[in-house]
Formats: sequence, structure tokens, C-alpha cells
Amino acid sequence: MLLIERTHHGPDVIEVISPYKLRDRLGLKDGDDIEVLVTL
Repeated sequence: MLLIERTHHGPDVIEVISPYKLRDRLGLKDGDDIEVLVTL
């Protein structure tokens, strides 16, 4: 189950919601650049 708090970001930020703590799994910190591939 995901417990999601509403957050507000500027237009240059996307929020990825996951059941995993992606920062820990991917070794990320604030300001890191990542690439997101969206497929439909």
C-alpha cells in the first residue's frame, strides 16, 4: 500500500511514485539528474 502525501513542485520537476524507496535503491540524492523513459 502506498501512503502518498500531496507535494507541490515547479514545472521543471516530476514526482515518481513507487512502492520502493528509489533514492536508496538507486543511490540518489537531491539534485541528481536521472533519465525517465515513459512508454504507452
